[in-house]
Amino acid sequence: MTAFAPLAAVPHAVTKADSDLYPEHRISMAGSDEEIARRALQLQNDGREYSIFELHGYAEWSSRKIHQGESPATMAHLESIGLFMRLEEATAADESLFEEMLDELKFSLGS
Repeated sequence: MTAFAPLAAVPHAVTKADSDLYPEHRISMAGSDEEIARRALQLQNDGREYSIFELHGYAEWSSRKIHQGESPATMAHLESIGLFMRLEEATAADESLFEEMLDELKFSLGS
């Protein structure tokens, strides 16, 4: 699971095309332990914080959830959460991640 932290909105939406621009983000598990550790640290350094609004499909999913009766206050709380992710994680994010985040938030709020 991805770590969550508060974050201000950022202007650029992440797309699958962005992932294709950075093939070096893909990690290979071949090599010595030292090489694998070096590549893992590089991937950690390549991560950044994303606003949930940057993730493809979030706006549509969020609107649909509100129309289905989800509390606008709960959705606003979810939208205040930032995510530290690598580019390939951000481009792979989908409704299952949003549902998981919403479920975890509701659990933590006792709802």
